[in-house]
Amino acid sequence: MTIETTRAVFEFLTDYAIGGAAMVAAGAIAWRFRKQLRPTKAQRRHKRNQARSYLDLAKVREIGPVENPGRVFNWLKKVDPYRFEEIILSELERRKLKIVRNESYSGDGGVDGRFYLAGELWLVQAKRYTGQIKEAHVLEFDQVCSKHNAQGLFVHTGQTPQNLRSLKRQYGVVRIISGDELMAFFAGRPVKLALKHAAQPTMVSPVVGSPADPISRGRPASWTPTEADVEVPA
Repeated sequence: MTIETTRAVFEFLTDYAIGGAAMVAAGAIAWRFRKQLRPTKAQRRHKRNQARSYLDLAKVREIGPVENPGRVFNWLKKVDPYRFEEIILSELERRKLKIVRNESYSGDGGVDGRFYLAGELWLVQAKRYTGQIKEAHVLEFDQVCSKHNAQGLFVHTGQTPQNLRSLKRQYGVVRIISGDELMAFFAGRPVKLALKHAAQPTMVSPVVGSPADPISRGRPASWTPTEADVEVPA
């Protein structure tokens, strides 16, 4: 083999090796990019819970929250806590309120979601208790709401201590929803969100129609908030 032939073979092998390495590197980058775009296990669970929450609402209405509150509470207390969060947010969305769901179930200061009512920001915390609620949770949530200059909706399935009941289920800027009021909420009935500092209480309206109307088993259609979506009692 001549020197020229040897040089040509060497250059060919060198170019092939470089090209192959580049292809391998490009493939690795593409695989890594696709992996980053692929939803994580936690994100997939989040989406499943959101979709399932509308079926859960239909189930609660089928049981009858006002007629059979004990059965509804027993069912809710067995539900995954993250699913309970989504059920609350989906009921608010069903009432034509603008809600904002979290991207994940942790790392947001105890805030499970947000919604806007009469132009004001409300933060939501949902607790699936089996016993008495912890006052420290309400205190911490009140501090978070004050930090964000927002009002708070604390929804739970447990028992409210007497001192919080004597405050008309309010702590600072946090409104507490539980018991019969929570069952009325799930039944599609209006629920007043009255805070002491508010000049006039606001009310979360049910969807148009009878409280007995069935819940759609799909995601609500797009909507545009209007003043008619919010009832303000006299």
